[in-house]
Amino acid sequence: MLRNIIIGSLILLFVQKLSAQNNFREVVYFSFDRYELTPESKRKLDIVIKKFNLSNLVNEVKIYGHTDSVGRGGYNDSLSLKRANAVDNYLREHGINGEIISTIEGYGERNPININNRQLNRRVEVIISEKEKIKDTVTRIENAKKWPKEKYVDINMDSLKVGESISLKNIQFYPGKHRFKPE
Repeated sequence: MLRNIIIGSLILLFVQKLSAQNNFREVVYFSFDRYELTPESKRKLDIVIKKFNLSNLVNEVKIYGHTDSVGRGGYNDSLSLKRANAVDNYLREHGINGEIISTIEGYGERNPININNRQLNRRVEVIISEKEKIKDTVTRIENAKKWPKEKYVDINMDSLKVGESISLKNIQFYPGKHRFKPE
């Protein structure tokens, strides 16, 4: 029973680690009433592209467009979406796989970051969710295999899917600790 609990916990940790993510955020700014990328915005996006084009660890990209409060709500919504689409097009044209871009939204003037400086609100936020490097997780699992044979059970790891839930019954931990209580 204890060996099943231990290996079950290891699997749970493995699945959680595979789905853990690091987020990276870049903000590019726009001129008043414009949705064309500025040279500075392109430079920032080029750095993002260079960093993440060389990596297979990107889980998803979300793009959120914003405007300042000048103008009507409907116009600002449209302008913010055009800004988000301009960033999306630039990323795709420069090699970012379009399949990982999960969200392109325009919020208009609804999410200002500074009411005293309208220029800071004319922006697009690019949020990149990067999967954690699996190498560290695999190392931990390999170390777990060095336990005595009676402490774990062989399980086909290929049958597990990222984000899969595992239910472990009758497991008790010491309060505030990550260690098991004996049965």
